[in-house]
Amino acid sequence: IGWDAPGASVVATEPCTMRRPLSYLMPQVHYVGWSALDLNKPGADTFTVLHDFGGGFNPLHFLNPKPVVELASLVEGQWRRRLKVALLVDMPPSFRVVLNGFLRFVKQGTRDKIRVVNTCAEAIAELGRMGCDAETIENARRSLAERRLSGRKQTWHPVVDHSFFRDQLADLCLSEDTEEITEEIHLRFRRARRSAKEGAAR
Repeated sequence: IGWDAPGASVVATEPCTMRRPLSYLMPQVHYVGWSALDLNKPGADTFTVLHDFGGGFNPLHFLNPKPVVELASLVEGQWRRRLKVALLVDMPPSFRVVLNGFLRFVKQGTRDKIRVVNTCAEAIAELGRMGCDAETIENARRSLAERRLSGRKQTWHPVVDHSFFRDQLADLCLSEDTEEITEEIHLRFRRARRSAKEGAAR
C-alpha cells in the first residue's frame, strides 16, 4: 500500500480472504514478502506488514501447526532483520492460540516486532509515527474501512494498492473472487515491479 519514511514497503494482508489453509498459501507468503523487499526504495532493506482481522478469519485454516512453524522459521531465519514490524489489527481472542504457537519459535527480538493494535485508529497512528506519506496512510485507512463494510466485494492490485500499480495493473480486475494467479498475470506483475525498481533507481 506504500512506503514508510526510509522507503521501506508497507504491505496490507487480510486473513479473511484466505480460501485454503495456510499450508497451501505458503508459496504466496514467500512471493509477497520478497516482492515487498524488491519494491523498496534505494537504501531501504526492511518491510512492514499491516495484518487486518477486520473481516474475521477461518480457524480451520490454522488447525495444522506445521505451516505456522514454517512461517516462524521463515520470519526468524530469512526475514528476521528484514521485518520491521507486523501490526495485527483488531485481532480476535480466538487467534491468540495461533499467535502464541508462532511466537514460541521466534526469538525475543522478533517477538518485539509483532504488535497487536486494537483499533484502526491505532494502526493509522502507528503508520504516521513511521513517517508514511499521505498516500500510504490514505490507502491504509481506506483498506481498513472497506474491510469493515459487510458484503462489499474487495478488489486489489498485486502486492500493493499504490497508485503506480493501479495505473499499471487496473485492467486485471483482481478481487476476492480471483481463484488463481495465471502466468499472464504473473508476467504483467513482474514487468510492473521491474519498472518500479528502475524508476526508483533513477
